[in-house]
Amino acid sequence: MENLRKKINGITLLYEKRNLPITSIAFAFKVGSLRENERIKGISHFLEHMLFKGTKTKSQKEIAAGIEKLGGELNGFTGYEVTGYYTKIPSKNFSKAFEILADLVQNPALSEKEMKKERKVIYEEIKMNYDDPKRFLHRKVFECLYPKPYGLPIIGDYKSLRNIDRKNLVLWHNKNYCANNLIISVVGNTSLDEIDKCIKENVGMKKGKVGKDFLLKKVCKNFYEKRKNLKQAHLSFSFHLPLNFKYFPLFEILNAIVGQGMSSWLFQEIREKRGLAYSTHSEIDVGKKYGYFMMYVGTSIDKVKECEIIVKDIIKKMKEIDRKEFEEAKEQVIGNFHLKREDSLTTCLQLIDCEIKNIYNEYYRFEEIVKEVKREQVKNIFKDFIGISKVFVLPKR
Repeated sequence: MENLRKKINGITLLYEKRNLPITSIAFAFKVGSLRENERIKGISHFLEHMLFKGTKTKSQKEIAAGIEKLGGELNGFTGYEVTGYYTKIPSKNFSKAFEILADLVQNPALSEKEMKKERKVIYEEIKMNYDDPKRFLHRKVFECLYPKPYGLPIIGDYKSLRNIDRKNLVLWHNKNYCANNLIISVVGNTSLDEIDKCIKENVGMKKGKVGKDFLLKKVCKNFYEKRKNLKQAHLSFSFHLPLNFKYFPLFEILNAIVGQGMSSWLFQEIREKRGLAYSTHSEIDVGKKYGYFMMYVGTSIDKVKECEIIVKDIIKKMKEIDRKEFEEAKEQVIGNFHLKREDSLTTCLQLIDCEIKNIYNEYYRFEEIVKEVKREQVKNIFKDFIGISKVFVLPKR
């Protein structure tokens, strides 16, 4: 398998060659909501929305049709540390799709008329996120683990969005959308020569000043909210993970044991043995500057205490994992990694994630690294443990 990482005029190119006639392309910038102050919280996300609203030469419809009529799909995302734009396209249409993406990220129109409309769209997104208690809970978890302004939602709020005007967007784009902040990831049946040619012909970004890294403080708060018309209690239990990437495969192993699949501890203890929940699982979210482990349970209001006791017992049990279970979880993690890699877009975005975390070189050694993880390392995860953060969204009686 041909793959490489190289620099072209300050831009980081990540590339993997595949034989199927499909190619995934992503343009990602190393900036997200953790770079924002409270006054303009949500600006990275707002700018992401606005880039799809048209460039200096193409309308929103022309951008969308330019990809979709070629048989492709187009989308974007905003995270805590990255903002990205991607397409998955038949390989024969690579150069046309690349040209559209390059235009989209470099030449946004940022029309004030479109801004007014898109601000309303984001207001509706905020309402949608609030109305879905599970989505709301996920966003509150981060807020309870990290202080303002870092813990505030990626999407921002009504007040911060009202503060953002066209000048703010232009400045944010000019400052952060520069060559040395840009990662281009390409996975598929496209030659490196064609990619190099497209970059040289379509990407004219200059180098810029990249923001300095910062210290993200940890907190451990609880949050409880009662709502009318809810039938189920939504519970999360979270704790910080150490920012040491030699432990990253270990986090994956722990996650597999605790809450991934029907053989996991959460599923067995809460659903199979006691029938307390339909949905229960765990997940990890780890970036360059943050990391946490979360367990989720959706249960009846009268079963909250029982579920809380079970979760606390599971946390104690994590420090003394059975050797056989640990080795089996390694195989599960390795297998899941390869299953996900089947999709070119998933791999395309995984490569970006590893580049952001400065662990790109470990990506293609993932199986080997997982096999080397020792069970005794689990205790190191809890070395600086500061407690459990609880977020509960409960039915109001």
